[in-house]
Amino acid sequence: MGCKAAHLDLTNARSRNQLLGLYERQGRNREALRTGEELIGIEPENGNYWLIVGELNRRLGRKVQARDAVERALRIDPDNPRYHEVYQLVQEGD
Repeated sequence: MGCKAAHLDLTNARSRNQLLGLYERQGRNREALRTGEELIGIEPENGNYWLIVGELNRRLGRKVQARDAVERALRIDPDNPRYHEVYQLVQEGD
């Protein structure tokens, strides 16, 4: 139901989160990235969404986009250790 609702209500963050999780579990990184970007559009000040988009871009080999997204997460919450951890991974290129 959540995934169907995501297609009906483009502003429903909860259903988008469910859809993103489904795509990630299935290894559908491009679809997950698109959904993460939609979540950013819904809640642009949610650092976790920026982090997810950064991680997905990193998986897809999109280093500049990954760095930019994680930097945005860090601007939102500079004290979050997870954001720093992912930023280090992006910087290392792993």
